[in-house]
Amino acid sequence: MGYNILKIDSVKAIQIPTRIKKSEIEKFEISEEDFEDLMRFKKCNCPQDYWEEIVVDKDENFNDKSTIYYHCSFCSEDFAIVEFESNKILYQKEE
Repeated sequence: MGYNILKIDSVKAIQIPTRIKKSEIEKFEISEEDFEDLMRFKKCNCPQDYWEEIVVDKDENFNDKSTIYYHCSFCSEDFAIVEFESNKILYQKEE
């Protein structure tokens, strides 16, 4: 994905099921707000094992702001990039 490995302090990846009912969010330890965000950014039909939410601290691509990348490693697509602190959408793939 083109990241400078020397500038990454930590990475957290979570597995996002392709289908999750709102009634099951506690099972996956997902808040209602996070559930809404996840459903908003799902854009491909790839297997669920490939969905990632990647948090980048001091992302050099966005003026050293902390960001969250909604990414599918199967099709190598970033479908959305969100500012970590404000939850502002910095990039969203067009459908």
